[in-house]
Amino acid sequence: MAPEHSPPPRYYLENYQRLIGWVAERYGDLLKPAEKAYACTFSQLPENAQALLVRMITRKGAVFRTAKLHYAEIGDAEQALAKLPDAWVEHDPQLSLDALFKLLTKAELANWLGAFTGTKAQKLCELQAQHPCALPLSQWQQEFGAVPISDRLLAITIMDISDTYQWLFFGNRHQSLAEFVLSDLGIMRYETVAFSENCRSFDSREALECYQTLAALAEGFEQGVSASELLAGLKQLVRPKALHLARRYDRLAYKCAYKLEQQGLWEAALEGYRLTQLPMARTRTIRVLEKQGQQARAYELWQSAHAAPLDEAERQQLQRMQPRLARALGKAPMAKAKPNWPTQTLILPPREMRVELLVAEAMSNNNQQALWSENWLWTSLFGLVMWPALYAPVPGAFFHPFQSAPKDINLPRFYERRQALFDACLDDLARPDICALLTRRLQEKQGIASHFVHWPRFDEACLAQALKAIGPHILRKVFERMLFDLPANRAGFPDLIVYQHAGFSLLEVKGPGDSLQENQKRWLHFFNGLGVDASVVQVQWASNE
Repeated sequence: MAPEHSPPPRYYLENYQRLIGWVAERYGDLLKPAEKAYACTFSQLPENAQALLVRMITRKGAVFRTAKLHYAEIGDAEQALAKLPDAWVEHDPQLSLDALFKLLTKAELANWLGAFTGTKAQKLCELQAQHPCALPLSQWQQEFGAVPISDRLLAITIMDISDTYQWLFFGNRHQSLAEFVLSDLGIMRYETVAFSENCRSFDSREALECYQTLAALAEGFEQGVSASELLAGLKQLVRPKALHLARRYDRLAYKCAYKLEQQGLWEAALEGYRLTQLPMARTRTIRVLEKQGQQARAYELWQSAHAAPLDEAERQQLQRMQPRLARALGKAPMAKAKPNWPTQTLILPPREMRVELLVAEAMSNNNQQALWSENWLWTSLFGLVMWPALYAPVPGAFFHPFQSAPKDINLPRFYERRQALFDACLDDLARPDICALLTRRLQEKQGIASHFVHWPRFDEACLAQALKAIGPHILRKVFERMLFDLPANRAGFPDLIVYQHAGFSLLEVKGPGDSLQENQKRWLHFFNGLGVDASVVQVQWASNE
């Protein structure tokens, strides 16, 4: 989408001022004295000093070369720097060799170290062991006997405070001030939701600090910190009561436990699985007990889980595990459920095209049209029908204007908290004017950021065709199943929908060597249980001979 207009020269400052004011107003009771003082001091700075600080805050890293701080809308950067509080700026900060290499160009490094072949990264690797300590730039120049560079280095010391303001505003670490810009330019649009001033991402300082700790531990996992060390860090935290924090805690504990299981550290893995309440942790625990040779304990846990499975995926996994466990203990295995979907083989000449599109092309003719719909069609229909419930001002669901979905979208009780609203949307499917109603909604909401609606492919013609062919009864059943376990059931739909004069059918496409995933099996079983023709197409490539 093309930008609607160009932003004013200091758009980023206006956005940051808005963010700071929003947090100060809504989270004042959570801010520490130094954080409150930051907002007050910032507001009293000259505008060019504010602008320069925000420019540095939004750039990558916290160390800057003064020669690179040139912005036409700010003017004299040195003058603006002089207005910043001394406590916010560190001159000639200490740098690791890695940080030094990031700040200097290859040509500058060659002046210091002599000309070298290869990349900066290769040269850094060569020198790192000899220079393990961080030093100020002035000492690095002495260390290498180098000619001083023409500008100075400085570091911003309030990045942690600024980050805290952004985390409180967005409630996460993946959104940033860029959201303001994308919205101002018309590139991203968000639904307008009425929320009160007491709707907040964190309700206590402890919750914020727990989030920060979990974020740091998760970053450590991605950077290769040992799973044992991370689990030790998790054990020092009390499992959060807030659902969104508890889910973060559980996911990280599961990742660490699974990593330990892969490493063959069975007891440590079991300890990690005990920390998490994710349904999948029970089946992994059973598997680890099997690997340890503790089949009797594994079967005992299996019986407990099978009596009360936590979701559909766990129920299916438990059914698959039972025959193996039963054989190990000399028990009778349960009868294995037979697939209730037909399978056909389709031989096609290989071409440079996705196999789903090849099958759609082969299946389309004068009597039917095959469309690669996979998940996007069903989730788009769900998102459009359920729009009033998804964007209802439920307490705690929305707390800033850049949300594409409610905060609790993947948490337990999401449906329960809105059941009456969702049921009303489901009842709308039986309205005689449902096509007109949804067409108007599509026109009104077109392009608004949505967790479900895939706007690039979902248009009025697509909507009308789907409503006519699928019908309200089937759509209601599909949406009810999605709502039962939304994070799991929004995926796994068959690849193709085939529109025919009398209705529709569904095809799951598998190329050579591919096999069905568990969520795909569940949807095939569900659709066939509704009387919908849902089958599997196994593609084989035709021989060139």
